[in-house]
Amino acid sequence: MKKAVTYLLVFLCIVLFASCKKDETPPPSKINILSPAANTSFQVFDTIEIKLLIESQQPEVGLRISLLDANYSPASPINPWVVSSFETNVEATLHFLLVYEYLESGNYYLYFKVTDQSGTVNTYRSIYIEGIHRAFEGVFIVSEVSANQTGIEKLGIDLTGEKIKIMAGNYAGSAIDSRNRNFFLAGKNSGNLTALNTDSLSFEWDVPIVANPVQPYFTFLQQINEVLYAGFYSGEINGYNPSGDLIFTTHADGLTFPNLMCHSGNLLVVSSTSRSNVFEYWLETYFLASGVSNSKTKLLIKPIHLKALEDEKVLVFGNNQNSHIETKLLDPETGLITNPYQPFSLPDEKLKCAVNISENLTFLGLEGGIYLYDYQKSMSLLTTSLSPEILKWEDISQTILAANGTSFFVLSTNGQILSEHDYSYPILNLLLHYNK
Repeated sequence: MKKAVTYLLVFLCIVLFASCKKDETPPPSKINILSPAANTSFQVFDTIEIKLLIESQQPEVGLRISLLDANYSPASPINPWVVSSFETNVEATLHFLLVYEYLESGNYYLYFKVTDQSGTVNTYRSIYIEGIHRAFEGVFIVSEVSANQTGIEKLGIDLTGEKIKIMAGNYAGSAIDSRNRNFFLAGKNSGNLTALNTDSLSFEWDVPIVANPVQPYFTFLQQINEVLYAGFYSGEINGYNPSGDLIFTTHADGLTFPNLMCHSGNLLVVSSTSRSNVFEYWLETYFLASGVSNSKTKLLIKPIHLKALEDEKVLVFGNNQNSHIETKLLDPETGLITNPYQPFSLPDEKLKCAVNISENLTFLGLEGGIYLYDYQKSMSLLTTSLSPEILKWEDISQTILAANGTSFFVLSTNGQILSEHDYSYPILNLLLHYNK
């Protein structure tokens, strides 16, 4: 009997101890959306003031905010906004900028995702967005006039010339910011990074190049949202706002120089080339909030194009040692590079250029023609009549613009050439211009 009582007491102690341990586990976080009110109306480019209260006893809490359409699908290829720092258990005010210029008028949802040690908590807030009618205004052709001169010509909607300007310097990169009416050009060994007004091609601001650089100075330009990113041979990438103010820089190690980039969540993904060996390539990631390096991984193919996917991984299109197209998949958080699932064979051809069409679709310009690549599904040949060096996608008219040498073409989505245009100089880039 005493043994039975002893066993019972031990059992009760174990139960009580287990109950105490269980009670010490913090409950899941709770999120309360205080504003905006449900069904509040906004316009594209408005800033939404969000007030929320996250109740939590967890040591670490993560928050992501994104915009969904009426079917709860991502409303934009722009990745979710990762809120890097906020306080729990106090009312917080955040500002969400609607930089989604493609949006049509309609009902949308702000999607809030809170993660902690207990899992994930989701909530939604319905809003109405009035879209702005988006219109195609023409094309800017960037051309090589001479070894130290770069030409810029503005073509109208009918692709006839409107304005032309000759800039001193050889070519490193060009970009366009339609909303702020800025066209950008940078020289490789000579020529400043210069911002021009898209209407008049008049000077706006510049970032000077150093005099007679021993190595190339600028390496590329790329516009994402309202930030112009410029790559430098010294290794860093600087970000400039529409007024030309420096607002971002990466803390690079100086061993590589950047060539391409894209956003993925809260990270900047960069493909770069070794300064000591131009046949050695790397994928680097930096935190957008600070510019601090997150990862750096050697890449066994020469990258030609980067595509951010919905799951925040990055698909890399490039060429292998045999100069044939090959793809790789990067996890930006860890820097891990793997082979993507691909239930089809890639052609034994060199990749020359690419352009994104949607989250899954990409047009590829190869030696043998233009292909449509559907991620994890298929790859189909559109035409063999053209091997472009430049591809652009005009989404309003649903047409492809392609350039090769001194000619550029307009094609339908099935590869049919709709028009051909000869140009005076070798074409370096085509930049599409819109009203916003």
